[in-house]
Amino acid sequence: MKLPIEAIFDIYMNEEQQKNAYVKNFSKLFFEMAFDHATKDQKQQFLPKLVKLLGEKQDEQLDMIFRCIARIIQEMKMPKVKDERGNEMHDNDENAIRETYAFFAEQEEKVEKALLEYFKDVIMFQIQAQEQDQANPRMWRTKRRLKGIKESITKEELLPIQINIVTLLTTKGLIDEQKIVTHMVAATCHSERSIQIAAENKLRSIHMDLESPITIREIYDFYKGNAGRHPIEQEKRKLMGFLVQSKEATQQLDNVMIVLKDTLFQEYATTTMQRLGFDFFQWNMQVGFESNGAGKELFLEANFKFQRIIKAYEQHQHNLFSDDQKEHYLLTMALIAKRFPELVKHQYQYIQDYYTALAQEPEKPMQMVIQQALSQLIYAYFPLSNDIQQSLYHLFQHILQHQRKHTNLALAALKGMNRLFPFHHLPSTFLTLTMIDHPAQQIREEAERGLSLKKEAHYQHTLVGHEEHHLPSFDQLVDYMNKETTKTPLNAICMTRLLQFIKMVMKEDEISIANLTKMSLEAYMHLIQQCYRENATGDSLLEANKAYLQVLIDHRHDDLVHSWMRESLPAIFKVRYRGHPLSRTAHGQLIAILFIELNLPELWKTIWEPLVDDLQTHLSPTRVKFSALVSLGTIIALSPTMEPPFLPIMDKTMRLLDHHDTHDELYEAASLVIGSFGMFNGFYKLEKLNESQFKVIQEEATKKIDINLLNRTKIMHMIKKKLKRSSTSDKLKEHIILSLGQMTMADDLNKHFFDEVLDVLFSMANLKASEVLFSIGEALASLCGGTQYCSLYTSDQLFQYETKHKHRDSIVAEQEEQDQMLDEAFAVATEGPEVQASHFRDDYLKMVLQRLVQKGVLSGKKIVRQSTGIWLLAVVNYCGSMPALQPFLSEIQSAFSILLTDTNEVTQEIASKGLSTVYSLGSDDVKKNLMDSLVTSLSKKNKNISKIKKEEDSELLLFPSGSDMQTKNKNVPGTYKELISCATDIGQPQMIYQLLNVSQHNALWNAKKAAAFSVLSISNDSLGDQRHLKAVLPKLIPKLYRYQYDPNPLISDSMGRLWSSLVDNTQATVKQYTPQIMKELLRGISSSLWRVRQSSIDALASCFTGRIYEELADYVVEAHESLFCLCDDHKDTVRAAATRALQKVGEFSIKSCNPTYTPSSRVEEALNQLIPLYLHKGVVFPFEPIIHFSIKQLYGISKASKSLITPHVSDIVGTLLEQMSSLEPRMLSYAQVRNQFSQSDIESIRLSLSKSGPVEDTISLLGRFVNEEVMETLVPRLKEILNIGVGLPTRCGTARFLGDLGKFNKKALKKFTPSLLPVMLQSLQASNSPAERKTLALAIPYVLKCSTFKRGKALVQSILDMYTNERTTDEDHYYAGLLIRSISKHVLALIRRLYDQVVPIIFIARHDPIKKVADIWNDVLNDTMTTSLRETSRQHLLPISKTCSDLLNHQEWRMKKQGAEGINEIATLLSLELDSTVRKQLIDTILTNLSGQIWKGKEVLLMALANLCKMHPKNTLSDWEPLIKTLFRECQRKGPLIYTSNAYQAFSHLLHTDYVHLSSSLASTIQHHLLDLLAKERESEKIVFTDQQKLNLLSSQQQLKTYQIHALGGCFPKPQLDETFMNQLCSLLIGFLSSSHSVYEARAFLSASSYFLDYHILHSLKLSASQLSSFYDALLFCLNPSHSSELIRLDAMVIFQTKLLKLIDSFNASSSHPLSIPNVEQLQVLLNLEPIHRLRDK
Repeated sequence: MKLPIEAIFDIYMNEEQQKNAYVKNFSKLFFEMAFDHATKDQKQQFLPKLVKLLGEKQDEQLDMIFRCIARIIQEMKMPKVKDERGNEMHDNDENAIRETYAFFAEQEEKVEKALLEYFKDVIMFQIQAQEQDQANPRMWRTKRRLKGIKESITKEELLPIQINIVTLLTTKGLIDEQKIVTHMVAATCHSERSIQIAAENKLRSIHMDLESPITIREIYDFYKGNAGRHPIEQEKRKLMGFLVQSKEATQQLDNVMIVLKDTLFQEYATTTMQRLGFDFFQWNMQVGFESNGAGKELFLEANFKFQRIIKAYEQHQHNLFSDDQKEHYLLTMALIAKRFPELVKHQYQYIQDYYTALAQEPEKPMQMVIQQALSQLIYAYFPLSNDIQQSLYHLFQHILQHQRKHTNLALAALKGMNRLFPFHHLPSTFLTLTMIDHPAQQIREEAERGLSLKKEAHYQHTLVGHEEHHLPSFDQLVDYMNKETTKTPLNAICMTRLLQFIKMVMKEDEISIANLTKMSLEAYMHLIQQCYRENATGDSLLEANKAYLQVLIDHRHDDLVHSWMRESLPAIFKVRYRGHPLSRTAHGQLIAILFIELNLPELWKTIWEPLVDDLQTHLSPTRVKFSALVSLGTIIALSPTMEPPFLPIMDKTMRLLDHHDTHDELYEAASLVIGSFGMFNGFYKLEKLNESQFKVIQEEATKKIDINLLNRTKIMHMIKKKLKRSSTSDKLKEHIILSLGQMTMADDLNKHFFDEVLDVLFSMANLKASEVLFSIGEALASLCGGTQYCSLYTSDQLFQYETKHKHRDSIVAEQEEQDQMLDEAFAVATEGPEVQASHFRDDYLKMVLQRLVQKGVLSGKKIVRQSTGIWLLAVVNYCGSMPALQPFLSEIQSAFSILLTDTNEVTQEIASKGLSTVYSLGSDDVKKNLMDSLVTSLSKKNKNISKIKKEEDSELLLFPSGSDMQTKNKNVPGTYKELISCATDIGQPQMIYQLLNVSQHNALWNAKKAAAFSVLSISNDSLGDQRHLKAVLPKLIPKLYRYQYDPNPLISDSMGRLWSSLVDNTQATVKQYTPQIMKELLRGISSSLWRVRQSSIDALASCFTGRIYEELADYVVEAHESLFCLCDDHKDTVRAAATRALQKVGEFSIKSCNPTYTPSSRVEEALNQLIPLYLHKGVVFPFEPIIHFSIKQLYGISKASKSLITPHVSDIVGTLLEQMSSLEPRMLSYAQVRNQFSQSDIESIRLSLSKSGPVEDTISLLGRFVNEEVMETLVPRLKEILNIGVGLPTRCGTARFLGDLGKFNKKALKKFTPSLLPVMLQSLQASNSPAERKTLALAIPYVLKCSTFKRGKALVQSILDMYTNERTTDEDHYYAGLLIRSISKHVLALIRRLYDQVVPIIFIARHDPIKKVADIWNDVLNDTMTTSLRETSRQHLLPISKTCSDLLNHQEWRMKKQGAEGINEIATLLSLELDSTVRKQLIDTILTNLSGQIWKGKEVLLMALANLCKMHPKNTLSDWEPLIKTLFRECQRKGPLIYTSNAYQAFSHLLHTDYVHLSSSLASTIQHHLLDLLAKERESEKIVFTDQQKLNLLSSQQQLKTYQIHALGGCFPKPQLDETFMNQLCSLLIGFLSSSHSVYEARAFLSASSYFLDYHILHSLKLSASQLSSFYDALLFCLNPSHSSELIRLDAMVIFQTKLLKLIDSFNASSSHPLSIPNVEQLQVLLNLEPIHRLRDK
């Protein structure tokens, strides 16, 4: 018995009736019983009601409800995506699912929570759990809610439920994604692969809010097993992946500890789980664990594991733990100690344990892990207590002294010592020194860091917390080092570093050797003396020599030093040949000074003679000769008088210079000697020797000396030859040039030598070696400044010694007497203008400057200008203190200004450096004049500063008088103009020089000698007082901010340092000066200089990073517009920078539109700015990357701004839809033009791309914010796009958008459907694109669903007219069917109400000659009809018959044919049930339309007429004559063969109808006509046919003949035939049966024969014996298997048995001469035939 489920449910829902317990239990029990027996559709209808009940019923009633829901879900068949042919594909149709089950999203929170909890329980349910006695109570509840408590659910029953639940949960937009995280995690670990894949894809697409307490609580509950069962490891892994991303997860300490104990501290956990636990621990250490209680609990857990590992190490059983376990536990303990130092800071044992583990660990990767742990652990011990410090020192000392070979252990100890001990802890410093020479590079580098001030800064700032340096005192340092080096001598490398360290300490504490106490000096000297050992290296000797010389300079007259000199000289002399050339040079100079200072006679024998022997001995190594020559030459140069032993040494030196194959190293030493000799007036001493003195020297010399060699002229000749040789290296050239410069520093310089030096130096202007060029500049500076003004050698220790102690006292007076004479002689020799300088060096300076300007600055060669620029810079830099230089500053500035216009960047930078140097040398008045002059000359746009003219009255004449010199360049480079603009804009023109000075980036400044030209800083003096500074900053800050991002790293670094010196807080400063900075940057972006553009772009990107909308609201639009243009800049680096900056600005824009970060009022303001920008400028910008960026931004803003985007939805959607076509790839158009693909393929690709692009995503996202107010402005644009929109993606996108609105936003669309539906249908009809038509056809039903019945009826009628209208095409017919089918799927109720209009069109459209059209209408019939076709035809007979009749009057023959086919089908389907009135109307209609010309398909009318008559009830027509005559007439018409054939077919059908009676005359006429036709073959037209055409014609002719024979068999009048006709017909039939024919013809003749014989039997007529015999022979021929098929034999056998034998028996009964005919059995045996029943079976 079928229970009334709906009535029972009503009782169950009735609250009044439910108060009765009996009724309540009855309804509950019987509803579930009725539900089990309900149909699938009935169950589906109850799903929304059952879901709603979850919020209304009590817990005890929920089990039954959930069981019903489970049965529904189990039987669900999710809609699938269909292809173009309507075939279902594998993927689910999310739109259909979302539409069908939309009620899930509409439930209240209580219902949703209960439903999601149930879904989670079902997903996590395990089949095997129901067999376990100790299953989780929640698992039992789930089983109860699935199938009840008594029965067990099977896998086959559970799996469909789980699959469908996951499908529902993964359907986008159905359920809040944040609430299904744990569901998806459980589903990813399901055994069913399809569930895994769906859940994994969903997890990847979910943007989870991991800071939601609800989400985190669910994850923790799932992990702890509170969600129904304990999770498996795979599920735990996924949950851990979420926990390590959530700050909220770290705040739940109890849960954190549970997870850590289960993973990190669980010894038996898998490696993966331990690793995930360690990651979670690190995450908590970073953002959580704020309470000390957490630290204690963690420490106890970690310490237990840590102690076990340390014990294993101590027992040499480290393999008891895996490497992962050791790594996790060791690092965990260290991190805990760092975070909670109070737990370990008083326990030294922990550090010792780590070093023990490191010492015992054999694997290098684990050693690195332990070192990493140690680096974290040491932070827990600051500040060190005395006990801990002492213990640690002994530990480190033991390791570094006794375990040096253990590299990682020693490195760890050294790192710990450097970080733990302060800089003033001398024992650790000494230990660090001992590691300087370690073979491992890592240890050496760490030791260097330990001796660097950076370590002290790190210790003070990072660890101690302040930046006050606390260095060891000098006295303590040298005392301690003396004691330790006595106990543990240091090698040469360590001693070198020790001396450098002491020097650094002295420099930092500003301690001078001159101020040292006696004890300190003695200790320091003792350390120096230790460097002069036999194993000394070049570096150690160099440092020791420098230190020794400095002591001699500062304490020359000290008795202690004098005593020490005597004691140390032998040891120093003994190692004179060690080291590299630089150290040997310093060593030789030290020996020379000691020789002179001691001035002991015995030294000539112990020092001088060995040195001379070393020099003179031919076989001595080069390094020996080098050292000897330097020592001897320095002694000679520093000696106050020229002693006899000196001349041979000088002679040897000259010969070395003159010899062409002298070794470069010896030549370098000779140059050095000559330079020192000349600088300290050695040549003056030689020239003052009289003849008698020289003879004495000659007599004492062992070798004859040529006095002519000992002069400057000869030396110059030698040097010229050496410099001209191509084999001379650049390094040697440097030494030669420097020696020339030193020779010119002497006070006895003459004019001839001066000219020669200048000629030699200027001849090398074409050189490119930077070091050589700087050396020439130094030589020129030496020449100009001499010893008095040239600052080049002020730091040279030999020069300091000579200057300070004045060994030239004996010649000073004499030299002063000669000064006046030399000046006068020089003036006469020059024959120039009157010399106004007070000293000859002033004249030298002027001459050098003139030559540099005239021959260099104004030269036409680029390389010469560059070289002379370097020289001029060197002269100005090193001779800046000369009073004579001051008058030249203005003209020197002019010279540098000329060089500033050079095309060579190196020359420009030299000029900028020179300008700043010139400015720094002037007085205040001079500086003002220089500044005014420079600003005037450089700031004028059309001023050609390279064109300079000097008149005759010019005093200095650096530029030729009356001349007009100019270089090729006309203007100042833009980079320097920017610097000038920077200074002038801020109102501080004097800053031009400082800014010019920092604008250097060429590799030239990396040269060693270029270090002297350091960057000048902008000090407070140049900016004025602080009050003035504040006024300047608004102008200066923007410039400096941009220059920090200059593409040249040197400029950016320099400006960065300048910025740091001016700005304390960058963020606050930038915020304060944002308007000025943005104005500067936006102006710079449009600069014509690429460097300015690029730096402005990078600065702009930085300015937008981390800012809020309120600060930059006024600049967002302009920044976007500028960057849009620059993304297509001609400079590649500018393009790249603009692209990066645009991304930053885009991120700022999205953040500005997010109400989470920006107030709602500001979000609205931002949207008003940004939406028009991206829509009307970005999307239409003529550069594709900008278009894509703008669309991406629109999507991001739409998503971030949420409902605040609503006012802009209309504009965004309309514009994006209009632009969709312009955004498709150009390759598609190219492929279409080249015909590489068909139009349908191209359209399919275009449509597919438009569906998946960012534009579609944005439009879909905005669909949820559409309301009626938005539609007011949006609908006109949509209609316009549908009417005149350009491009397939645009129109299809619009249709999809409207369809989506109809699916998900019916309320907003409902009001506008009357205007939208006609436009959509009109667009479909007007379109030529199949893809567009299909899209519109699929979208219209969704829009129609929101409309009224009246509008729907009008639309359906319009769609039906698309089929019947005379001007429509086959495509219109197809899409009309597609539209009706879509409407029937989504608005079936409308179709059912309009069945009388729809069914007739469906009925006739099924007969469309185009298969595709017929198929779609057949699908419509199957989708819409609930009954059979016969029943549907009967129910809607009148409209169908009327439509078919009307179509017979249609202008198109195809529609006429379809009408005829419809009538024919009605007659066939309904047969005798056809209403007589309708039948008569149809017959009359057909008869009316049979007249007239024969149109293609007209033959169907004939068959329809025949069927209508054949299936006619008896006696319903009184007169058949008109019908028969009409058909007979049509048979006789000359027309196509097929028409004639069908006419005869219909005619034969009618004649064989039992109740059709023919008159004798009509029968006679028909009989004779048919006999005539059959008696002769039909003649074919004389046309040439192909073989196939012949076959077709033959088949048609045979078919026609068959129909004629059938007609002949039925044209018998009642009650008797004419005897003549009888005889003719008999002869004809016998003749035909006796010959071979086709199966159809033969069977037709047999059928006619059957009618003929039946007629005789019926009317008791007799045939003659001959006729019977002939019939027998004819049938015998038909029965022969060799002539006939089985079908023919079967028909012949039936006739023979049932008809012919009866006639023969009748004849034999009345005749005296009976016929002897065998019976059936005999005939079968005779012909070997099968029995008739077998033939029938076959």
